[in-house]
Amino acid sequence: MKNIPLCLKNVLDEAIKIVNFIKSRPLKSRLFKILCDDLGSIHNTLLFHTEIRWLSRGKVLTRLMELRAEVSSFLMDHNVTLAETMNDVTWLCQLSYLADIFNKMNELSLSLQGRTLTIFDASSRVCALKRKIDYWSECIFKRELECFPIMQAFLEENELQAPISIINEISEHLKQLKNSFNKYFPTDREVFLKDREWVVNPFSVCGKPSSLSSIEYESLIDITSDSTFQSSFSCNSYVEFWLNLKNTSFEKAITILLPFATTYLLTCMLDDKSAKHLSIIPLSNNTVARRIKDLASNVSETLVSRIKYTKFALQMDESTDIAGLAVLLVFVRYVNMNSFEEDLLFCKPLLSNTTGVQIFGLLDDFLTENQIPWTNCIDVCTDGAMTDSTITY
Repeated sequence: MKNIPLCLKNVLDEAIKIVNFIKSRPLKSRLFKILCDDLGSIHNTLLFHTEIRWLSRGKVLTRLMELRAEVSSFLMDHNVTLAETMNDVTWLCQLSYLADIFNKMNELSLSLQGRTLTIFDASSRVCALKRKIDYWSECIFKRELECFPIMQAFLEENELQAPISIINEISEHLKQLKNSFNKYFPTDREVFLKDREWVVNPFSVCGKPSSLSSIEYESLIDITSDSTFQSSFSCNSYVEFWLNLKNTSFEKAITILLPFATTYLLTCMLDDKSAKHLSIIPLSNNTVARRIKDLASNVSETLVSRIKYTKFALQMDESTDIAGLAVLLVFVRYVNMNSFEEDLLFCKPLLSNTTGVQIFGLLDDFLTENQIPWTNCIDVCTDGAMTDSTITY
């Protein structure tokens, strides 16, 4: 959405301004809630927009469209200029499109979450979205808006046709959106994965893939010719199938499945298990500090001992804490027992700057201090960039 056309960006900025006008003051929020309750609205509050929550825009715009009549009525008594905006049919048509397209992006984001997600899953879902964008463009050209339900409902409710200017704006935005996906997920990436599809369905391989050496291909032939393995593959997912074979002579598939497919972990710092640990800690300040330090030390030692002797992939990002201090977050993905595990490896402050040299230095110091060989690292994924597994093979 970085390349969103200026006209649509202005609509988005104006929508956020309207929401913030109501949500930024407790009194206005209470008055708006009373108004919604009196009118029997399906909701009685708007949602706050925040840049750091990646689902925010779609939900905020959808809620604003659902409560547009209530918002317009409220603004008539508090801000006439914003009220005029909420009564502008062209502006509302643009807003309804933005609500639809952001919801579709949210659906993609949610589908790219999970510990069992692989680069094959992520690639297929991104490819599907590219095809959908082409379909949406065709629909917009024909003015068939079924694929944009919020926009379609708004136009039908008001017995309107989308102006040609808006049709052109949407077409241009979908074109830019497709170009952005092609930039971040180029076709050569699809070719790279195509040659490794034997991981997804090893029993369909008819010839030697170029990604396998002769010895590796012979091992694959042995596996796919074994009826026991055929039965196991039919009863399990392809990820589970290869994890069950991780201690055999053929571990090529594990090194392909191991890299992070997305950077979703950068939005998750504590899971339910961690929360349960914290909930049973006594409430003495000194005890809490001591227990947390002991827990952290134990968890760190356990994690380091696991990745010292196995292959792993890293995911990194620079962030900022509540004090404005730049910190480096590093997650690790590895095989433990018969499943993939994803854990926070460390979080360290970036004291001077956030150059690649300093970031590499922090990571190298950590691995050296804990005697973790760099040769165990098969992949590095950073926020805002594709996972590059080419270093593995």
